[in-house]
Amino acid sequence: MTNRDEWQPSMFGIEGMSRGEIVQVLVHYFTESLGRTWTVDELLLHPSDAARFCQDARFKAGWFDMPDDFVLYIVKTGVAASRGELHGSSVSH
Repeated sequence: MTNRDEWQPSMFGIEGMSRGEIVQVLVHYFTESLGRTWTVDELLLHPSDAARFCQDARFKAGWFDMPDDFVLYIVKTGVAASRGELHGSSVSH
């Protein structure tokens, strides 16, 4: 299994986008779809809603090879980084 901090876009068949751009897309989608009513932690407490969010995000972006755990990890760390809450992770190299 790959360390989630070391993910690369090519792992998911994504070409022509940086890690930072992917983080921005997923965080924006979370903010627009759920972020006004739920935090990422609240989403994680509702597995069926989290799975649906991941499926919708993959469909919207066309990133069909990105597993749920990476979608949620990228959103969680991306939201934390945007709020200055993230220490020691390198989500957007």
